[in-house]
Amino acid sequence: MRRVVVEKPQKKDYIFAMDRTKRPTQKRIVQAISVGMGTKKITNVQPVTENAPIWQDFLTINLKMKTSDVFKDGELTPEQEEEAGEDAEALLKTLKFPWHCEKGIVGNVPLLNKEFNEYRQLNPVKIFI
Repeated sequence: MRRVVVEKPQKKDYIFAMDRTKRPTQKRIVQAISVGMGTKKITNVQPVTENAPIWQDFLTINLKMKTSDVFKDGELTPEQEEEAGEDAEALLKTLKFPWHCEKGIVGNVPLLNKEFNEYRQLNPVKIFI
């Protein structure tokens, strides 16, 4: 990941999706997508109990993940602070990681919907998950 974020290779475009909402549950994300891009309706589907597929349990794993240090804001060294003087705040702003949708999927559904449709030149769409 460091290679992609810091070195910015020219050959491929990459998309990193990290949801930093306070309670990032699958249900909340699906609800936000449905409200922002669909009919505002969702249906809960119960897992199959008899003859369940082997992979079914993998879909219920609850993972808590943190972003790596690559995505953290940079800090000024004491020498840089001294050299920058009153411009230290402006210099710190240049060291902030350029998040696109820092509030995650739930907090940015309208923006994500607009970008999705504009990029693909689509009219409103419905998503089935």
